[in-house]
Amino acid sequence: MPVAMPEALSQIMASGRIGPDDVLAIRRIVYGNGEISADEACWLFDLTHAAGEQCAEWRAFFIEALTDYTVYQAAPRGYVTDEKVAWLIARIMRDGQVETDCELELLINVLEKAISAPGDLSMFALKEVKAVVLERNRISEREVALLRRVLYAAGGQEAIAITRDEAEVLLDIDHVRGGSEDDPAWVELFAKAILNHIMFASGFTPPTREEALRREAWVNDTSVNPARLIKNMASSLGDVIRAYTAPDVMDEYVRERTAKQAAAESITDEEAQWLAERLLRDGKLSLGEQALVAALKAEHPKLHPAITAALDRLD
Repeated sequence: MPVAMPEALSQIMASGRIGPDDVLAIRRIVYGNGEISADEACWLFDLTHAAGEQCAEWRAFFIEALTDYTVYQAAPRGYVTDEKVAWLIARIMRDGQVETDCELELLINVLEKAISAPGDLSMFALKEVKAVVLERNRISEREVALLRRVLYAAGGQEAIAITRDEAEVLLDIDHVRGGSEDDPAWVELFAKAILNHIMFASGFTPPTREEALRREAWVNDTSVNPARLIKNMASSLGDVIRAYTAPDVMDEYVRERTAKQAAAESITDEEAQWLAERLLRDGKLSLGEQALVAALKAEHPKLHPAITAALDRLD
């Protein structure tokens, strides 16, 4: 463990500022052996909390280094573990709230860079953006951009598809806000996201962490076993033969996706009842809800009876 890190930490805490030269010195320490230790990751949080004056280079380095630690320093690379998520949330919330925009940006960057991350992380990020909206009493262009990034991050709950939990957070935000002074992009994002939840099937689903670990172990296996090699070659040859004689794999995939999407586009009784209850919550439709209803009617001119009944009560 480099002794320079505690020294740098003490100096910066005493001065209350982090300049470009400090960032360069800390980068050399942290990446000196090619891997960030758990202590060093904690020190980075200590520094960003201690320094009231921070240069732009620090913000970029803080996000880069802690994303590397959270996303890439585990097997397999790109899969964020439950332990890392728990650690990250605990460090960010040690004072009971996300104290800096830099920490919020870190959360979202981890979700964007990860192949897969526990759902707790995306929900935590969404709720923190919601807290910013409530504190500032307005949905600005920045908050809309942050929400969009969380919702469609690769490491989110279901990547492309909007989950029920995510939809509930958006509805909560709209319930509290939904004002004409909010950024116009919010109305579009809200309507499209809720419509996505109701009508679209999940997109790409990465292999599980266990499956990715198994594949990584096979690729990294450099041991020589002639009998196993011959067996694997025979198995591979059989796979090639079956591939030429079996139905086209892509055609089968397209059929499955088409069937799955068709099923998703059909609004179920449960989905309709859920949405009807949310529309009735305020006794009137917000701008976002009006846009959502218009989008629903465009997709389904004949709405589900439960939704129609709710709209009739609001007229």
